[in-house]
Amino acid sequence: MTDEKPIYAQINRKVWNTIRFRSLSPEARELFFYLTTCPHGNMLGIFVLRPGYALDDLQWGTNPKRFTKPLQELIDKHLFKYDFDNEVILDMEQIIKHPPENPNQVKWAIKIISSLPKTPLFQDVKLLCERLGKPFLKPFIERLGKPETITITETKKNPKYLYLQRENFCLTLKKGVRVLELSFLTISKTLRLSMMLG
Repeated sequence: MTDEKPIYAQINRKVWNTIRFRSLSPEARELFFYLTTCPHGNMLGIFVLRPGYALDDLQWGTNPKRFTKPLQELIDKHLFKYDFDNEVILDMEQIIKHPPENPNQVKWAIKIISSLPKTPLFQDVKLLCERLGKPFLKPFIERLGKPETITITETKKNPKYLYLQRENFCLTLKKGVRVLELSFLTISKTLRLSMMLG
């Protein structure tokens, strides 16, 4: 495989019939197609995307909200994830629909990951690849690294609460509370969890 990016991107025509896509605003639909076909993309669907890139390419002016509002729609519909700290975006369907198909493509995928800033989205890519169950993806999966460990224990003073701890951060939460997206904002990064407590 050469160092040149492919000159085309695949979009399934069925996208027009999906509830998630049809419920998007016109701006979110435009952003969806941009993110799927933009020149910053790659075969994995994970790449650096600074808001200014999209605003300029889409000719949307300079107001960041013009980008973040439709992006949030795409995130809410679980079509994309975005690491705001590192400005890296992940197409949640790209790897599932168009996975690396041979060891040479795996080498190229490792090269792509190596060129990106370290991001929590690597763990999402890892989970997507593990679901594919393809043995030749093992070197790529290993390159994505291990997830950060978080200790969850019951508090001794009140067993109705759980205590979450990671390096330089702790949080106490009530048991039985559903937490869809919990962000730990630290000096170094934001850590997001999806879980059901207790």
